[in-house]
Amino acid sequence: GELTSPSLTSDITAALFYGKLYIASGGNLQRFYVVSSSDLSGEPHDPEDRTEGDQYLETVSARALSNPAPDAACALAVRVGRLWVGERDGSKVWFSGADDARDWGWNGTGTDPGLNGGSFNIDTKDGGTVSGICNFKTQLIVFKGGSRNTIHKILGTMSGDMGDPFRREPVAEGVSCRSPRCVAQSGDDVLFAGDGGVYSLQMVDAVGNMGTVPQSLKVNPRLNDDIPKQVVFNARTWMSFMVMNSGDVYIIHRGVEGWYRMVLGGNIKASCALSMNGEVYFGTRSGLVLRLDEH
Repeated sequence: GELTSPSLTSDITAALFYGKLYIASGGNLQRFYVVSSSDLSGEPHDPEDRTEGDQYLETVSARALSNPAPDAACALAVRVGRLWVGERDGSKVWFSGADDARDWGWNGTGTDPGLNGGSFNIDTKDGGTVSGICNFKTQLIVFKGGSRNTIHKILGTMSGDMGDPFRREPVAEGVSCRSPRCVAQSGDDVLFAGDGGVYSLQMVDAVGNMGTVPQSLKVNPRLNDDIPKQVVFNARTWMSFMVMNSGDVYIIHRGVEGWYRMVLGGNIKASCALSMNGEVYFGTRSGLVLRLDEH
């Protein structure tokens, strides 16, 4: 299959939700999965000739009487049993039904089927657009960038007798992430790359204004000349890896607050990074996949 990205330069982010990998590339929300027996035992499936073990990349379709699935997905997160999706070039945040990525809320036709997904907008007139989302403590964090950088938290669980509805509270103004891939969990903190450097969400949450000091203060002169395009965190080494627009890689060690420039060798330039199962991998502009070897 092909991604629904509107541009070859669109950021691609993904999130696991009930055994399927959901993908946001700027267009329709998609999912990649390996067909299991449970996929074949329920409602009619499309394509009908698929068999167990087949691999599929498909556009997410909404249930009958549901609002349409997200059609401009740029960022993903999973919280309280729901898939959360940020809108490309907009202020909307979608949330799926509980445990159901095909439920996006009742569309108001027919008899109410009990769907509980939905969506809401965050400050549609502030000139900003959703630039990233992530989990932080017990909250969902939504970043907005543009003419007015802001950070917001989403509280509530939509559960219990009183409903505990989702609600928004501001966190900070004057700072945000550059893009969905510039946000990375870092232990119990979140690191994100913004206009003024690399920030700690814990510190931003505590200070709550644009006066927050970036974690990258020591190397900010270099970051001003070379823009970060992705941040990943490796829990085994307690290091965060930052892929720059130039293809260089910078490393921050949270324990000693040290910054290092990583040389891949042979004039190789990184285009992306991945931390998985304790290992760190880099994709390069020449099409190679490299694994970090610490020996």
